[in-house]
Amino acid sequence: MKRIDYGIDAPNLFRGFITGSLISFSLLVMSRALFEPNLITSIVDIPLAVMALYLGFMGCLMYCYSKFVKLIDAQRLLGVRNWTGNEQVLDIGCGRGLFLINAAQRLSTGKAIGIDIWSATDQSDNSQAQTLDNLALAKVTAKCEVQTADMRNLPFTNNHFDVITSGWVIHNLEKLEDRKEVIREIVRTLKPGGMILVSDIVNQTEYVVLFKEFGLINITLHRNPIREAFLKAVSFGSFGPFGISATKP
Repeated sequence: MKRIDYGIDAPNLFRGFITGSLISFSLLVMSRALFEPNLITSIVDIPLAVMALYLGFMGCLMYCYSKFVKLIDAQRLLGVRNWTGNEQVLDIGCGRGLFLINAAQRLSTGKAIGIDIWSATDQSDNSQAQTLDNLALAKVTAKCEVQTADMRNLPFTNNHFDVITSGWVIHNLEKLEDRKEVIREIVRTLKPGGMILVSDIVNQTEYVVLFKEFGLINITLHRNPIREAFLKAVSFGSFGPFGISATKP
């Protein structure tokens, strides 16, 4: 039976980790097979062993987060809201539908819209067709709609949505001004009293600053400090998943 598949985030990076680990391990095996152990070979072999283990670990970590942990984090973040079932929801950068589906499953008469530019660089096999397949498998097609749109220029009227979500997306914009424009658009299209639920892997402080700048209230970080510290340590600060919620007054 076909199952919902949300893909793997940053697939090129994932492949790089696994490929690098395999190459390092292969070179280590060749070194041990071709040369007698001595000081010189040890100088080469130890870094190769460390590299093989580290890159392999990072590849496994990425896989586990994309396939398992990210799903749990999404459920927990969406659980922050007391859902009524009639919300109008927007999921920014919906990808293959993780947040979109989880939000739609909490709706009765409401509707969830997902937008994306469908970049396969940010998520493996990311396409509108894949998302529609996942919606059908989750049996939420009737409550959902997917569109192609840029999150910096949302094609919706002011004060339109009750809830706006986003998962591991906004950090992909390299320029601060672009990320700021996304927050501006979120605030513009969110109804007064509406809620923002964002999950990301970096720029934690930046989110808080921008949310305050745009007048949002009830700003709350949803974190696991121990997990976050560990992940930042092994990724040299480039990976520290967290959630943040806020309300438009």
